[in-house]
Amino acid sequence: MHHNRVKLSVIIPTLNRHELLRDAIASVRSQTFPTDQYEIIVVDNGSTDGTRELVERVNQDGGKPIRYVYEPRP
Repeated sequence: MHHNRVKLSVIIPTLNRHELLRDAIASVRSQTFPTDQYEIIVVDNGSTDGTRELVERVNQDGGKPIRYVYEPRP
């Protein structure tokens, strides 16, 4: 029996750089590694620029889902 498991975690830490984050997510999503074998995690280190809302909007576009983690300490 073959189980697909995440083999790679792409972790993107960010603090008030939502414009750069948009490009980083697009870049990761455009690579050719099988989508069922990696995950994308955005770690928001206390942003006040709409980072969470950006991730929520990106998650609505039907592409590879992004996991959002909030860490209040920069």
